[in-house]
Amino acid sequence: MDDNINNEIPPFSEVPKDERHSTFKELVRFFISHRNAAHLLMLSMIIFGFLGLRELNTQFFPEIEIEVVGVTIVWPGASAEDVDVNIVEPLQAQFRFLAGVDELETRSRFGLATFNINYKRGFDMSQATNDVEAAISQITTLPKDIERPIVRQYVNYDPVGNILLSGNFPERALKSYALKLRDGLLDAGVDKVDLVGSRDEEIWVEVRIDQIRRYDLTINQIASAIRSSSLDMPGGLVRAETEKQIRATGLKKTAEEIGQIEIRALTSGERILVKDVARVSENFNSDQSTGWTDGKRAVQIKVFRSETSDSLDTLKILREFASEAETKLPQGMELKVYDTLADKIAQRLGLLLRNGLGGMVLVLITLFLFLNARIAFWVALGIPISIMATLGFMWPLDRTLNMLSMFTFIMTLGIIVDDAIVVGEHSATVFKRGTTPDYAAERGAIRMSKPIFAAGLTTLAAFFPVLTLDNVFGDIVRPIPIIVFAVLAASLIECFFILPSHLKHALTHPEKPPTGFRKRFLDKFEEFRHGRFKQLTISAYKNRYTTLSIAIACFIIAISLFAGGRLQFRFFPAPEMERIAATIIFHSGTPREITKKGMEAVESALQETDKQLRNGNKSLINEHFSRLGSIGYSSGNHLAYIETELIASELRTVRTKEFIKKWKENFPPIAGIRFTTVEELGDGPGASPIELRLQGDSLINLKKAAGEVVEDLKLYPSVISPWDNLFFGKQEILIEVNANGAALGFTNQIVGQQLRNAYEGAIARRFARGDNEVTIRVMLPRDYGKP
Repeated sequence: MDDNINNEIPPFSEVPKDERHSTFKELVRFFISHRNAAHLLMLSMIIFGFLGLRELNTQFFPEIEIEVVGVTIVWPGASAEDVDVNIVEPLQAQFRFLAGVDELETRSRFGLATFNINYKRGFDMSQATNDVEAAISQITTLPKDIERPIVRQYVNYDPVGNILLSGNFPERALKSYALKLRDGLLDAGVDKVDLVGSRDEEIWVEVRIDQIRRYDLTINQIASAIRSSSLDMPGGLVRAETEKQIRATGLKKTAEEIGQIEIRALTSGERILVKDVARVSENFNSDQSTGWTDGKRAVQIKVFRSETSDSLDTLKILREFASEAETKLPQGMELKVYDTLADKIAQRLGLLLRNGLGGMVLVLITLFLFLNARIAFWVALGIPISIMATLGFMWPLDRTLNMLSMFTFIMTLGIIVDDAIVVGEHSATVFKRGTTPDYAAERGAIRMSKPIFAAGLTTLAAFFPVLTLDNVFGDIVRPIPIIVFAVLAASLIECFFILPSHLKHALTHPEKPPTGFRKRFLDKFEEFRHGRFKQLTISAYKNRYTTLSIAIACFIIAISLFAGGRLQFRFFPAPEMERIAATIIFHSGTPREITKKGMEAVESALQETDKQLRNGNKSLINEHFSRLGSIGYSSGNHLAYIETELIASELRTVRTKEFIKKWKENFPPIAGIRFTTVEELGDGPGASPIELRLQGDSLINLKKAAGEVVEDLKLYPSVISPWDNLFFGKQEILIEVNANGAALGFTNQIVGQQLRNAYEGAIARRFARGDNEVTIRVMLPRDYGKP
């Protein structure tokens, strides 16, 4: 410290009265003179930290508020253009003028319309949901045969892990076991479980053309007969001496029971049953996707946690349940837990913790080299005390343990240590001037309070603007300033009210002169400080314009490195990815059997790539799951998607990008394919590809513009597999009633409804069978009209 403090240390009794009686100084003196008070405060901070640690949830990234209401409307068999004209356009006009709407995003797909209504920050989402439902009910021009619109407020559920259930079993048997696993997980305490690759059950009534012509029946008449006969209906109460409830029962729940329903009774007494004019069978929704792995049927069971649950606790439930369930599966059925994001959370949080502990060890070594051993110990003890107090502060602030909060802890280690070092070092310096330990500890805290508070305020000023960010990015980075503020508060409490009491007792013991390595190090350091360092400082001061010029030159070089692209900016550096996915798109209208063969060819290329790149017998692939019939929210027989999880990056020498490149090279030529790509699947911000949105009134012009943009993007070496999602749909057969048909009384509505019933199917009834909603569909045979 500066030698000028020699003459500024008066005896304790000569401290000015206004200085002695300030609240802050009185608190410092109180904790110095009452050792137990400092110990109790320290113990309270530690206990507070343990309570907070027990209550804090562990997750990958901070919680993000999702102020979005989603609307999904299914119109089976309708083209994307029909969906856009008849559903999207009228509803879009209603939604855009709702109170609080910030942005409206709509998508028209084959048989499906989706709306994402983004609201302004802080808007009441319950009111938003009610407003959307009211807006839909006001539209009277929606097609009559659409399914009931589904309106929901998006709730943030974080993925925890997946279970892959596979085997050479019938689809119904595999689904039955998957449902049992789902129910078991929910009973065990998991918040949400989704099944992927499991289709809804249906009962198909495929009419025979010759029979319905013979009996002069229509598909709609058969559907109406089933609808009116297959139901349970309450009939009220018989109010007599003993009340009895009346129920009309007749709900048919199996294909065999549906076949026994009477359609018509002839005058001859003959009864015409459904099975007489149609083939009735148990089936699945043919428009939904199926799951596969290695040529076997598979169902992916995705496990999520809510905002109030802990990722690691949920993963523990998942592993324990899967381990027990695996022993009860039939022979040949396999179960595997994979893609456990919670494991990645534990690994990365552990990595940050190890790095933080490593930094703390270096800090301790440095402290013990330069300071008295006792002072160094108490200064170092302030690190865990402040961290524990910060964990306690995070609890009422509704924070979580995630990647950003752990990173902030490591970043603020220096703040904690710096505050304690300056107080401890100044106290030791004052004590060496011949004062008492009490005065030295007090003077060290009070003298350093102004620079420490000033440093804290500058830190607050640097981080405070982050709190003003009112968007999704703000939700992500907001924990950083909040935790910095908590660390500063804990550090100030520790270095002004706890540390001085410990320093007082540390200074009562005489300091031993340094010996051994520490003595040699300090001697060399003093030689350096009074030698070259002093000369450099004096030279820099005397040649201050040269010093300023060098500083400006360094600043210009730094800016030019950034501006020239040599130093790139990336807020969230994406780590080595372990999940990749292949997207396979055939031309619209391609039969599912052909798409399945193409998907299997790409799967074979995946296995071949693994054999070529693996080192030894250990496979680079942990697990893979293929979806036939959907990609994201889009569905169709021409779509396939293969998700693959590689083993942990630290267990392989082959990088993910090398694996992707080799997999693409191994793709075989596939006839009829329109587009294929393989991309990394990231976790959290910084991992998603860049998206460009083109807007316009003409789909043809949009398609042309998208094609030109894709071709231009291919010219950039760093751009991999650019593609647009505006694909041409299926070929259409246009039907219009001519003059002869109109003369016979036919209209477009009559003909269109007849064709829709014949090929898409007339929905006779939906009913619950166990956990499943079963649809009874009356239609022509699925293979009718095939060459």
